[in-house]
Amino acid sequence: MTDPVADRDTNSSLKGFRCRKPLVSRGHLQWTMEGWVGSVLGATVWMLLFAVTLALDGRFGLACVPATAAVSIGTLSRILWNRRCHVFPFTAYMILLSWIAFMNPVVLACLLFNSDPPAGSNLSGDPIRIVVVGSIVAPSLILLFHYLERRSLSHRSSGREGH
Repeated sequence: MTDPVADRDTNSSLKGFRCRKPLVSRGHLQWTMEGWVGSVLGATVWMLLFAVTLALDGRFGLACVPATAAVSIGTLSRILWNRRCHVFPFTAYMILLSWIAFMNPVVLACLLFNSDPPAGSNLSGDPIRIVVVGSIVAPSLILLFHYLERRSLSHRSSGREGH
């Protein structure tokens, strides 16, 4: 007798992407809904807030930049989530963070240097510093996750699992 819950598409409404069991990594990162959605929200909420603020201010053209960036990050995250039976979690996080690392400086630079008054004019500090600091967040997370993954794998391969 088959289990209807196990046979149900737990993945999405997209046809052809059935994922009954996501790939499990030997390392630290695993597929979890909370971690994945939290990552995407953390990367995009500020962009969406800027887009809404700019649209309410009548700067629709400029609002399209952070809105498009947020949608592209969300779309990529959905594709990776739908492919979690075929993509290891560490790889998916690296792909997503790489795209975020590209989009953050694009959005920040556009907002700070292409609007009059600058969209970030109420932020304290030099616009160049804001772009630089905003640009190093995702690469820093890439390095941190890489370190945690390698450390987890080395602990498991040396028999120190659980210590």
